Order: sequence, then structure tokens, then C-alpha cells
Amino acid sequence: MVERSQQASILVVEDDPIVSTIVSEALAAAGHRVRQARDGDAARARFAEQPADLLLIDVRLPDGSGHELAAALQQQGN
Repeated sequence: MVERSQQASILVVEDDPIVSTIVSEALAAAGHRVRQARDGDAARARFAEQPADLLLIDVRLPDGSGHELAAALQQQGN
């Protein structure tokens, strides 16, 4: 189990609900704080509310490229 001070805030951006659930549950079981987004727009909104320590982004999202989303979120974060 990860100590509270070592918990990572992770944003999982995945349009497949089964994959998103499996990945998110595994990360949460390891002690991380996990949020989910189904597309780029939702990811941008969640990241604006609270930046994440780690982003796990599907390369092919319904509203664009995961690579482009990663670059855009990197501009928003530090």
C-alpha cells in the first residue's frame, strides 16, 4: 500500500468503459487517487479543476488524438 503522502493523483483518459474501469480500479487498489475522463473535452475540464500527477491517455479518443491532448494538458500544467 502506498503511504498517503506518496499517493499520486492520476487522470485516466480512456473512451472504453471496461478498460477505464479495470485500469482505474487497479490504480485505486494500489492507493492512488484516480479520476476518469472519456474524451479530450472531459479530460481538459477535470485537469483544469485539479491537475494530475500522472496522465494515462488513450492515443485514439473519439474527439481527437491522445498525443495532441497530452501536449495541450502539458501547456496547462507545470
